[in-house]
Amino acid sequence: MPEGFTGLRSLEELFLNEDHAFSAEADLDRLARLPNLRVLHLERDGLNLLPGNVAKLRALEELYLNGNGLRELPPEILGAKRLRVLDVTANPIDLTIPLELQGRGVLVRF
Repeated sequence: MPEGFTGLRSLEELFLNEDHAFSAEADLDRLARLPNLRVLHLERDGLNLLPGNVAKLRALEELYLNGNGLRELPPEILGAKRLRVLDVTANPIDLTIPLELQGRGVLVRF
């Protein structure tokens, strides 16, 4: 993801589906500089691990991770305080929905 991408300050929804060049660790840090990013699609990106820096996406309300190779969610996902929808369908994940997410009314699809 080019550095200039962070200049899209009004961007609210981003589709990075089937982007196998997506580097979760580095690119999530860049996306964290987008103050209005509310919806992020990382579907079928070949992700086996979601780094903890996902919590840096402060405005994030919906995160779509379906069709990846995720086996677990990082505990840092709890830091995404505005998260309302988390889609992890079609992942080999053994998901126990954290009580904090349940208490906040987050819709988790798996």
